[in-house]
Amino acid sequence: MKNQNHAEFRSDFLKIFYMKKITKVLMIAIIICMAKESTAQNNFFSNLYFPSEFGMNFPINSKPLQSGVLITSGIEYRFKVDKGSFIRFNYDNLSNPYEIEANSMTNVLKSRLKSDLVLIGMGYRFGKTKFKYHGLLQLGLNQSQFPVVHGIGQGTYHVTFTSVHCFAVKAGAGVEYDLTNEFVITLEPQLLYMPAESIFWDEDYFNFGLKIGFSALLF
Repeated sequence: MKNQNHAEFRSDFLKIFYMKKITKVLMIAIIICMAKESTAQNNFFSNLYFPSEFGMNFPINSKPLQSGVLITSGIEYRFKVDKGSFIRFNYDNLSNPYEIEANSMTNVLKSRLKSDLVLIGMGYRFGKTKFKYHGLLQLGLNQSQFPVVHGIGQGTYHVTFTSVHCFAVKAGAGVEYDLTNEFVITLEPQLLYMPAESIFWDEDYFNFGLKIGFSALLF
């Protein structure tokens, strides 16, 4: 059992390690390309925004999962500050209470599933007033963690966390209000898709999210 747990931990660690490496390489490549496109009149950093949002997520077709918290943060590069195409990298965190039946993956039948998503994609912004609108499509990877309890004798227990990993697609649309050119209030619904992967969704999974936040210029 000890060797099995060590192997599972090593496998999960390597998956997370390579996910982070791939993400860093993609981000560096995109930043280099965007920097090359920048001109002296349109400085790279003057088009770099940092969106941050908080809201709720609602599992659509997963009986074990209940609605929970949704927190997102990201980096967005706008080719034009007020309209047009943009590239956005997101780190999303979902936390959902669950209650499941006995299974082979975990003996904790009532707890919380925590999902971390790394996403990147392109969007388009339009609007002529302080109100702007945008659409966004992103692809990425998801890592969901849930607890497993191990008895080690004499009424003592040890809690570990098991992970499942899968591909993810997110589509979003938003309404923005420009308080200034450097600070924007946002309202954004989103739809998240993940393929059938675990006991928490035994078929293709959809999750609806609604969040409010802001996007601010770095410099």
